[in-house]
Amino acid sequence: MLGFNRKTQTGRAKVVTIQLSRHGLTHTDSRGRSTSRFDVVLDVYPDVGDPFRAETHHQFSPLRLPSEGDELAVKFNPGKKTVEIDLDDDARFNPRIFRKENDRRAKEDRERVLSDAPGTPSPGDTDDRELDELLELEARESGPKFGPDGEVRD
Repeated sequence: MLGFNRKTQTGRAKVVTIQLSRHGLTHTDSRGRSTSRFDVVLDVYPDVGDPFRAETHHQFSPLRLPSEGDELAVKFNPGKKTVEIDLDDDARFNPRIFRKENDRRAKEDRERVLSDAPGTPSPGDTDDRELDELLELEARESGPKFGPDGEVRD
């Protein structure tokens, strides 16, 4: 490539629409994490120059993708109005960042639970008596469970 389509300018863009690409490209890595190709229409607000609307395609995790109205960093070619979404520093949608953060939080939660004294309620326990009663009722209705004495209750 000779650089005719090089994205030389930066700016912010607001997501107008985002849809799963009709070409349906989905990639799954060796750990089972997938990304899918999305068609994105953006209102681009350059750091210098007049705003414009453009369409681009980008791979996002189907579990973490921008919504209409979200702001994203972009790079673009002002002459051709071609846009590329720049997620390098965006922890909301960059899997390299949010997966590390998810792993860090899980590790902190596990260490906190392990350091608690025996008999400490699990993080999922609540102090809301009505909620506890509702959860217990739902658990009883979902099928037989073992009682405190080890017998199956109905």
